Amino acid sequence: MKKHLFRNLLAAVLGVILCCGLFCACNGKGGGGTAFAIEDMSVTYQERATIVPKSAPDGDIKYTFEGNNIRIQGNIVTGMKGNTETEVTATAANGATATFKVSVVFANPFGKNANTQEGDGVFTPVDETTFRKTSAEYGADYYYAGDNALTGAAYLFTGKLMLGSEEEVPAEGAYAVIILKESAEKTARFRFQSMGGGEYAVYSEYAEGDAFTGSEEIFSIKENELSFAVMVKDGSAYFYCNQAYVGKAEKAFSNVHVGIGGEKADVTASRLRSYTDEGRMEEYVELTKVVFGAHVYGAANSDTVFSPTSNPGEYQKTNQNYGQSFYYQDGIPVAGKAYSIKFTVKVSNPASSGFIQSTFMIMKDDDTMVRFALEYNTAKKGWYMFTDKKMEGTFGAWYDLGTITGDTATFKIVYNNNTCSFYQCNGENGESETLVKTVTMKNLGQTHFAFGGEKCTITLSNITAKRGA
Repeated sequence: MKKHLFRNLLAAVLGVILCCGLFCACNGKGGGGTAFAIEDMSVTYQERATIVPKSAPDGDIKYTFEGNNIRIQGNIVTGMKGNTETEVTATAANGATATFKVSVVFANPFGKNANTQEGDGVFTPVDETTFRKTSAEYGADYYYAGDNALTGAAYLFTGKLMLGSEEEVPAEGAYAVIILKESAEKTARFRFQSMGGGEYAVYSEYAEGDAFTGSEEIFSIKENELSFAVMVKDGSAYFYCNQAYVGKAEKAFSNVHVGIGGEKADVTASRLRSYTDEGRMEEYVELTKVVFGAHVYGAANSDTVFSPTSNPGEYQKTNQNYGQSFYYQDGIPVAGKAYSIKFTVKVSNPASSGFIQSTFMIMKDDDTMVRFALEYNTAKKGWYMFTDKKMEGTFGAWYDLGTITGDTATFKIVYNNNTCSFYQCNGENGESETLVKTVTMKNLGQTHFAFGGEKCTITLSNITAKRGA
């Protein structure tokens, strides 16, 4: 009887030990008795951190959680909403689980310039994505990604700037700036300014002593909110508005810190992000190489119709269907309220009938433009010039400008705030310019230059353009 009791007791003890072992194994006990576990962690808003499991079993780990305060890809967690805490369950390939908490820390990303210790403490958080400067006095703060100053020789900084508010239009002269400062000698900025009458312009300029100089208008819009990006690379700062490359500042930057400032109106900065990976920056490098592309203000259709030929600087449209594309000089749109462009055009392979044209257009949008064109006269087998306007979607004000000799001509077109001047150029290098026609169109305003045409082959070469009057 005692033997049976002893055997039963021994079996029970062994059963408990075995069950404990199985329980531990099912919950991820590893060698040395350390359980599968992940410690609670914190990540800064919009920054990333690596999840480090302890004694993780072989295979992938699946993470599950509720809400959208965080994002997890692989073992990388990103903070998506500030001042939150999320419980996460990690499930290993063998079924073992561990729970942990992720806290997203939000802090004002603005502070002192890491190089000069300048900074006015003027931007305060509205929420974790929006920061506002309300003082009318000039002031600027510098951006930090987490605890790290956004400084160095290569990075990308993106976001939105608003002057005034949705309800209040800022006064003429109010402005916001993206400022890049490495030292007193290496300082540049891009200024987003109200021009009055609901119009806004962006300028690039350099510090010289206690003032800024070398001001150049690089973009203009009719809204008090601007989507921007600034890329520091190869000693220069490249500036982008609404996903278009519009200009750069060259100061041999090697460790420049970027900030935001302004005066004479509320300045709101939002959706601020920073990147240092080459892949993301390469997307913006490619924008500096655009030759033909979309209407920079997004108000007109564009087609991929001009392709480079084997001759450097030469582009050709062979498709017989109508198409138009907008021109960029060195990646910068030939657009705004003042610019000039000079080019040589060859027209060949005319169709047997129809409107056979090569067109050069100063376009506000698809319904508002001044057009200069070469059209083929099938009866006389030659090309003649004309100009017309498109107002409220209808072409009118047609004017005959005479004929050209042969199938090749060089032209220069100058646009200056509603006035369009068309020149024909002669001489070996087209150095002799003869004014053919000046056309004025009220409220043409902000435009982008386009080439287009149909029912012939159009070859463009020797294109040079300049912004400004």
